[in-house]
Amino acid sequence: MLLLRRHRVESGPVCLGLFSISFFHGRVAVRWVVPLCSKPLRNGNAIMFNLEPKDYWALGMSGGGLLLSIAIWIRTIWRERRHLAVKVSPAFFTYANGEISTQMASIDVMNRGSRPVYVKAPTLRAPNGNFLSFVGVDDFKKFPRRLDDGESASLCVTYAEIARTLKKQSYSGTVTLRPCCLDATEKSHWGKKWKLDVDKDWIGK
Repeated sequence: MLLLRRHRVESGPVCLGLFSISFFHGRVAVRWVVPLCSKPLRNGNAIMFNLEPKDYWALGMSGGGLLLSIAIWIRTIWRERRHLAVKVSPAFFTYANGEISTQMASIDVMNRGSRPVYVKAPTLRAPNGNFLSFVGVDDFKKFPRRLDDGESASLCVTYAEIARTLKKQSYSGTVTLRPCCLDATEKSHWGKKWKLDVDKDWIGK
C-alpha cells in the first residue's frame, strides 16, 4: 500500500512517496523474517529455510510494490521540478510595408515543467564567462515574467547588436555563445551553444 503526502519543495507542492507496511509486507514479516531469525534448518554447511510457495509469492509482490512506489516517487519529483528549455533561433521583424528587419536572434525560453515559473531576461554567455545582457532592446521590458506550463517568451536582438557588443570585448571571427536564463530562485537554465561571426557585416543583412 502506497501512501502519498503533499510537501513543499522550492515553494511548490511535491508528492513524496511514503512506504508503509502493507498486507504483503506483513505476510513476509510473519512467514519469512520470523523463520529466518528463529528456525533455520541446517543441511551440512548450508542453511535452509522452510518457505512455502505462498511465501515466495508474497515476497515477490512486496518487492514489486516497493519498486512501483519508488518509480511513482521519482516520476512525481521529475514532474514537479522546474524545467526550462532555452534556445537561440533566427528571426525577422516584418513591417506593414512588406519590408523585413535585419537578421535577428531570438533567445527563446519555454516552460516544459508542470508548474509556473518566474524567469528573468535571457542572456548569452561569452567564452570568457561574461554574460551579454541586452537591456536596450524592447523585449527586455517583458521580463521578469511568469511562464505557465507550455508557455514561452522570447527576447529578440539583432545580430549586429550582438556582434558590436562582442567587438567591444575584443572578440573577432566566429564566437561561440551559450544562451542562459535565470529563474526566480537564481537557478541557471542552459541552452545549446550558438555561433556568430562577429566580423561579418550584419547591418546590411
